Parts: sequence; structure tokens; C-alpha cells
Amino acid sequence: PDTGGKRICIAYQREEGCPNAGKCDYAHIYIGVEASRVLAKELRSKSPKPKSRCTFFFEKGDCKFGDQCKWSHDASGK
Repeated sequence: PDTGGKRICIAYQREEGCPNAGKCDYAHIYIGVEASRVLAKELRSKSPKPKSRCTFFFEKGDCKFGDQCKWSHDASGK
């Protein structure tokens, strides 16, 4: 469907609709519940998830996992 260059609004697909109605930045085109589930899953898998800060690294100054740690050792939290 023609979205005018915008991504499709996942919230619009729900029965209650989009809570941002007139202010939403996404396209309000109904594609169906199942298609929106597939789209939402695809978007989640592509979105980089922000990492939380490593408590050990920032409180103790060291982390036994080093570069392999699943938490961020970056002062900016990235």
C-alpha cells in the first residue's frame, strides 16, 4: 500500500486504534492484524536494542567478562 514514504503504524492495527491519532508520525493504513504482527516482529528483530550499563564495570572498575560482556562498558551507555 502507498504509505507516502512513512512506516505503517502498528498501533493503528489494534481494535482501539492509535493513541496518537492526529499526531502520529506513521501511516494509518489498515493491513490486518496478522500482517501487522509479522511486520512488528520484523521491525523488532532489526532494531538494535540499547544495552544497559554493566554494574560491575561502573561500580568496581572491572568486569570479568571484558569485551564479551552483554552489558555496556561505554560511559554513554551505548
